[in-house]
Amino acid sequence: MARLTFTKDNLPTPEEFERMLKEAMEQSSPVDELLEVAEELREYEQKHGMTSVEFYEQFRQGTLDDELQHCIGWVAAFESLLPQPHSHRGACGGRRAA
Repeated sequence: MARLTFTKDNLPTPEEFERMLKEAMEQSSPVDELLEVAEELREYEQKHGMTSVEFYEQFRQGTLDDELQHCIGWVAAFESLLPQPHSHRGACGGRRAA
């Protein structure tokens, strides 16, 4: 996954940022991004001794201990792999979302 990193000393102009973002997006690979998320989840699982599914279920139920309840990065990584609703369902015979 391409990353753009800036500090207060090297902020690009809006035009430069737009160009850099476009280039980064063109160079990104969905497969590479998926592999990076999978590795991130594996690291969380090893560190905390539970699967991401177990973690997410407990997170949603509010039953995690205080340390894990604040692992927002783990939540974000896991949710990035969940199916997302699409407005183009109608093309497959389903009803379109209003």
